Amino acid sequence: YAGLIGRVFALTLRFSVIGWFAASYLELSPAWVAALPMASSIPTILLSLPSGVIADRYDTQKILLWTAGLTAIISWVLWLAVITNQAGVTELLIWAVLAGVFAAVASPAQNAILPRLIDMRAMTSAVALTSMVWNSMRVAGPAIGAVVITVFGFGAGFILMPIGFTVSAILLIVLKPKPEGERADSGLSVFKFLDQMVEGLSFIVRNRLFFNVIGLTFSFSLFGMSYVILLPSFANDILGASTLQFGLLEAAAGAGAVLGTLAIMRLDAQSKGSWLMLISAVIFGISIGLFAFCRLIPLSMLILFVAGFSSSIF
Repeated sequence: YAGLIGRVFALTLRFSVIGWFAASYLELSPAWVAALPMASSIPTILLSLPSGVIADRYDTQKILLWTAGLTAIISWVLWLAVITNQAGVTELLIWAVLAGVFAAVASPAQNAILPRLIDMRAMTSAVALTSMVWNSMRVAGPAIGAVVITVFGFGAGFILMPIGFTVSAILLIVLKPKPEGERADSGLSVFKFLDQMVEGLSFIVRNRLFFNVIGLTFSFSLFGMSYVILLPSFANDILGASTLQFGLLEAAAGAGAVLGTLAIMRLDAQSKGSWLMLISAVIFGISIGLFAFCRLIPLSMLILFVAGFSSSIF
């Protein structure tokens, strides 16, 4: 759990520290600010199916260890580039692409290792606690990053990322999960690899529930959660926010997401899941629309709080 916190903390800084660095220090256009997380997202999308097959075929702990270690290395290199004034859009893009590749490979392994760490009867609580890490780090990551940048500068802000990944890698080394069950064939046959990807896709298409939920989530993320990507430019160019105010905007959305996670534990999600998804999606869409036209930072924080709450429920 501590290793997960370190990894997620470092990942959340991508959108705050790097985004704010690009928007305010390098004075890049919104298109370039959006291109940085896109450079991470494209490998994540393209590698999602192959990464799932990799998690089926190989030891999940080793996958997580290698991806955390390699991400730590490239993050230390990026920090060195920042403190020596060598970090420009090219360096940021290279880091973003590599970090996206490692994150894509690690994501299914992170989910697959859960049954090796807990009693299966506690799976619901484990998923909720894992979600709590992501949502709480949305508060802590941007807030801590903004304060550190304000007080100590961008060099101190960027060093938090490699530290987080390094701590995660060290804790993964000492982790002792239960032995794995039967794994898929780990042979090197390309045809077997492709067959397993096709099998996964066929399962989704045949099962309407999975197909609908994945489609809803894709639409929600593509057309809604993209506000996270543009928030640094919006805060800098439209709201004229300071570094600390930008951190507060990020933290407001994260605080709403944390409370949303707590709320879903109290709601009857099994019998009312479809209605909860639809209602929360509508509230989220309205919130982002209102935020786009708001020019007052305190009111913007309140709107983002509601957006974070509803997105977490969704």
